Amino acid sequence: MRHAIDIIKDNFDWQREKLIEKQYNLLKKANIAIDDIEVSGSYFWRHYDYGNRKISQQQLQQQIIKMYRKGGVIPSQVNIVGWSRGAISCHMLANAMLEDELLK
Repeated sequence: MRHAIDIIKDNFDWQREKLIEKQYNLLKKANIAIDDIEVSGSYFWRHYDYGNRKISQQQLQQQIIKMYRKGGVIPSQVNIVGWSRGAISCHMLANAMLEDELLK
């Protein structure tokens, strides 16, 4: 819920900076110059470092929000729809928004 509230308020403190294997392979397949994978650890506990992102997904979300939100960053209305577990998430989001002073 905290991440959803932060997106509504245009507050992006957390950034996903590391690439995952799927994204690394996509960049390699597109012939984009990227560093090789760094492997560390033993055979059973191997760790792969695929490198860092140039632009994080959160930065992209922030730019999209700035493009589409007119007349201020914080929306005056949020439409939420959910069924079953999604409905529970909608109630949790609505309650979290109600408790937040900026979103009341």
